[in-house]
Amino acid sequence: MNEFPYVLMSVDQSLSHCAVVIFSDGEPIHREMIRTGSTKSKGKQQKGVVYFDTVYEQIAYICDRIVRLVYEYDIDDYVMESLSLGSIGSATRDLAGLFYSIAISIVRDGNNMLGYDNIHTVAPTSVKSFARGLLPPEEQLVRKEKLDKNNSAVLVSWAKVKMEKSHMVRAVDCAHPGWLDGLTLAAGKADYADAYLIGKKFLEELSAKEQ
Repeated sequence: MNEFPYVLMSVDQSLSHCAVVIFSDGEPIHREMIRTGSTKSKGKQQKGVVYFDTVYEQIAYICDRIVRLVYEYDIDDYVMESLSLGSIGSATRDLAGLFYSIAISIVRDGNNMLGYDNIHTVAPTSVKSFARGLLPPEEQLVRKEKLDKNNSAVLVSWAKVKMEKSHMVRAVDCAHPGWLDGLTLAAGKADYADAYLIGKKFLEELSAKEQ
């Protein structure tokens, strides 16, 4: 039995809604949303969002806050989703910049509290598969019907449900009832759900390696 708790920081990285969940021995003990925006964006500025002129400043702000949390909670390991290589667009490039900047900042600015071997990733597909397994059995599959034109019969098949944001939130509600209560989608409910599931998926993999 370890004398000290194992502390994991799990992050759903994003420039606009960067969700952080910190686990101690597998239980969430802290969550927060790091929100940044661009001063060039159209529309009214939102409360709770820190605005910057450049994406570089947004990334620097997010990295600084994450490093501070590493210090504050004496983090043992850090995990985030790996990059989605099939995505395209400028936002994808910005996320890649954030992805690598976080890793570099944790090691460089964290005074070597964590090394690169303490920074982990999980694939988005594996997180969705893990989340699906948290749903009740009857919610994990979706019924599909197709008309067989040759004999006018209806062919029925079952497929794994596609894990949309609502399903990810539902998975967290099943695994940890009440943890997301009081949050709205605008406040980052789905982002918190993703960060929670990223952490739990990593913890499951870690437990399997130790057995």
